Amino acid sequence: MLHIPTLMRKLNDIGIIGNMHNFIKDFLTNRTFQVKVGDTLSDRYHQENGTPQGAIISSLLFLIMINDIPPGLDGTEMSLFADDSALFVTGKNKKLLQDKTQMSLNKIHKWCNQNGFKISIDKTIAILFSKEQRKSNLEIKLNDKQIELGDGAKFLGVYFDRKLT
Repeated sequence: MLHIPTLMRKLNDIGIIGNMHNFIKDFLTNRTFQVKVGDTLSDRYHQENGTPQGAIISSLLFLIMINDIPPGLDGTEMSLFADDSALFVTGKNKKLLQDKTQMSLNKIHKWCNQNGFKISIDKTIAILFSKEQRKSNLEIKLNDKQIELGDGAKFLGVYFDRKLT
């Protein structure tokens, strides 16, 4: 979820002030929403964070919000698309890969905590891409919880298995 006070600070920092700043703040605050299934409407709920789904400006505000996400360590790449992300680390030494991945994840996790984002450990998976037949063991943690080491994952509609077949 997009943390509105943090977004407003970031807008101010990049020079969006005055009427435009006030317009965006008014646009994002005191919003309510309901869910409709068939002819039945849910109760009305107050939207505390985030941007309205489908609003033209929502994508731009999200990009402004994540514009200062820190890069990983050298040799670490990140792919972001909306709320899907992937961290890539390459190398031959498994211990070095594990350490770089953990340090980069810690850096990104710290940024997320400071900016009102949460990484879902249930949706987070680690994959070691390798030609080796046996599955390797990696220990990468988030909030002191072990991240699942999987055989493959779907990212942006493409399935990646650990052998890249």
